[in-house]
Amino acid sequence: LSPIAPEGDQVLWGKRITNGIMQSQVGLLQRTRQGSVGFREFGQNGRWFATGEDKLPTGVLGPVTRHGVTFQTGGRLTCVDPLTGRTQWSRGDLPIGCLLFGDDDHLFALPPDGTTAVVLRTLDGKRLGERTVPPITEHLGTHGGAILCRRASDSSEISNLHELVLYDVLQEKPIWSHSFAKG
Repeated sequence: LSPIAPEGDQVLWGKRITNGIMQSQVGLLQRTRQGSVGFREFGQNGRWFATGEDKLPTGVLGPVTRHGVTFQTGGRLTCVDPLTGRTQWSRGDLPIGCLLFGDDDHLFALPPDGTTAVVLRTLDGKRLGERTVPPITEHLGTHGGAILCRRASDSSEISNLHELVLYDVLQEKPIWSHSFAKG
């Protein structure tokens, strides 16, 4: 990570968030699978990660908020000040390769094989609980503390429909949904 000053010519700070993979290799490795580092599927959900020499996900970037920049390197989740790069908080009790998303108030860490996200306070990393989320195979993306999902319609009488659902993770319920024809 290397944030640039608003003038565009000064790096504010830098953090190495990868383990055994050089930045110049990232694009090349995705295509050629050279060496012992590269990109691999990790977990049962079909997500791909940059991997280090140990073949484990490395350098997972989370949300950037007014409280900090979050990232996971190996089993350590860290939040650093966005202007100085100083560590705000760090914890090592989460599985490797979490999907990280959230907003100014809450950070969600979803393990690679899970449907239960750990909820942390973005400000200080305090664990606030857990929330059930839709299966990761339905995820299209995240926005703040919400997950956009695509799934088959729940309506048994209309089997040719899919639903697009924006799911509020903290509240564990849909914000909205829209049905559309398959295909």
